[in-house]
Amino acid sequence: MSDFFVSNKFDADEFDKHMKKWRNNVLSDCGVLNKNSELYEHFSPTTGIGYATLKDGRGVPVIARARAWVEEDFIDNPLFYLTYALRIPYVEAIACYTGLQMQEVYMQSVIAILKGIYNSSDFRNATKTDIITDINGIRDIMSDAQYSLYTAVLVPYSLADSWRLYNKRSVIFYKAPANDTSIYLLGKNFFDYADIGTVKPYEMGRNPAFKGGRGTLFVRQRKCFVPYGFSYTKANQELLYPTDEELADGSNWTLIDGINADDIPIHRVLYQV
Repeated sequence: MSDFFVSNKFDADEFDKHMKKWRNNVLSDCGVLNKNSELYEHFSPTTGIGYATLKDGRGVPVIARARAWVEEDFIDNPLFYLTYALRIPYVEAIACYTGLQMQEVYMQSVIAILKGIYNSSDFRNATKTDIITDINGIRDIMSDAQYSLYTAVLVPYSLADSWRLYNKRSVIFYKAPANDTSIYLLGKNFFDYADIGTVKPYEMGRNPAFKGGRGTLFVRQRKCFVPYGFSYTKANQELLYPTDEELADGSNWTLIDGINADDIPIHRVLYQV
């Protein structure tokens, strides 16, 4: 199909051009992300700094994630072949597929942050959760005037068949365990955001012991998602960059001074079957 996975022929700069073309962010498209230039004053692709404090007092972690693929991962994947079947060049199809995969990886980190906020002692008692036992109850919530400030709704894939788009809000589906039916409503610019980057975002490695040499594509990204009104304290974090489990740990999140929890543009709906 291509010599893309031949390590000594891999062109990282050329692949980066394709990644930028296909690297869309659904959270940005629906207005949830606000690109914050102050974040770039603290972080850059060439520094390994993993934490900083903004002028408003919010503690900010850099979220670093990496994934690897071999050629068989694409050959055996129907989604990749659907992209390739649309006459998109092979390298662009790889960029499209890996970009979507990394977007899903970071969506899991965003969900972990939301869980961490709701697990925090500052937010546990805030009136920011509704419980429904009938999926049709979402229609009532979406039509309530007090929820007009929310621009996006994050919904587990398990509820996709029961979901409809209400009141022109963007609906974003995310992966969740079967017993997790948490729906999150987010306001415009809820997250300050920065795509920090890395020194080597794309690299092709070679395993000489497998079938005479097999190439592996490595993709590395570093990003910041800073929720409105909340500071990441790093109280329970072992390494330089937080895991999703640590982002979901309520002990790592606290309200910054002067912020009322009820004023934060976020709401959760728990669907109890």
